[in-house]
Amino acid sequence: MHTESYIDHSIADPIGLPSYVQDLLDCLHKYDKKGQYGIYDAELDNLCVLVKNAIADGQMTHDDWETIYKKYWEHEEIVLRKEWADEDL
Repeated sequence: MHTESYIDHSIADPIGLPSYVQDLLDCLHKYDKKGQYGIYDAELDNLCVLVKNAIADGQMTHDDWETIYKKYWEHEEIVLRKEWADEDL
């Protein structure tokens, strides 16, 4: 059961992101609040493609990607491991 945010709110989003990337990050926050893991996870895949394209176009940096990865992917993995462990109890 989804009880903890999949997003690490202690990490700030990079500044000056392309609007299409920021829009998707905003959607991730909505899905996270609603506990919609399936949609959240699918949108993470979409985010990966958008960010890679933005980096290739010079609109974002690899550091921006690392920040987004830590905030949205890495933290989700930590939370999911906790949730799965709780289900095994």
